[in-house]
Amino acid sequence: MSGKRIHLSVLSSTNSYTIELLSQNGIESWTVVSCDHQSAGKGQRGKRWEVEPEANLTFSVAIEARIGLEQQYIVSSAAVLAVVNTLEAYGIDARFKWPNDILVEGEKIAGILIENQVADGMIRWSVIGIGLNVNQTHFPPYDWPATSMKRIRKGLDLDKEEVLSLLLQSLKQAWFALAKGKTSANIRRMDELLFGFEDEVQFEVGGKRVVGMILGLAHDGGLRLALSEGVRTFYNGELKLLRSAS
Repeated sequence: MSGKRIHLSVLSSTNSYTIELLSQNGIESWTVVSCDHQSAGKGQRGKRWEVEPEANLTFSVAIEARIGLEQQYIVSSAAVLAVVNTLEAYGIDARFKWPNDILVEGEKIAGILIENQVADGMIRWSVIGIGLNVNQTHFPPYDWPATSMKRIRKGLDLDKEEVLSLLLQSLKQAWFALAKGKTSANIRRMDELLFGFEDEVQFEVGGKRVVGMILGLAHDGGLRLALSEGVRTFYNGELKLLRSAS
């Protein structure tokens, strides 16, 4: 279950390249595709993920999931826990901004993009794309300000291969724990990691600004909010957390 490592200097998107490999030739589960520079990295809802060449980690992992659609939370939870646990190993306390960003003190340090291949009501393959800011220290303006491991640690460059090795190990540990049904403790941890958990925060829903309290994650990965009209569960693309949240 180790898979292969494919590393290229430049790719438009590691996720796109990995999906192309899956469709053309098939690849081993846990194959990792990485690159020094991602020229057209993809984010949620068509956003671009841009990084300084050779400074950060940009990679995708292909996992032969074979899980039901109702278990898709396993994929996102494993990815989030892997990144957070890796940062924790370096003394960095991170939070999860639903649905796909990792923040440190309100600044974005990593982004996750998951693309699933579905057939016969099952997730056959999951491609997990992760961009982690490691050694970059200057960033263009984003909706959310960005940071990196080097900036937080105020030190020398980190060994990216060492960080990647630990992250992949953490991803496997989280994946197999969740896939074996050890979900309760992990779901509680996901709630605790949520940026804005049990706080009243501002969202944009359907072009309107609303205030709600984040109650945690639903078992299918949706975000549960307490609104004035009652508790609702939202899914990816249905709302946007505004920066006024804290």
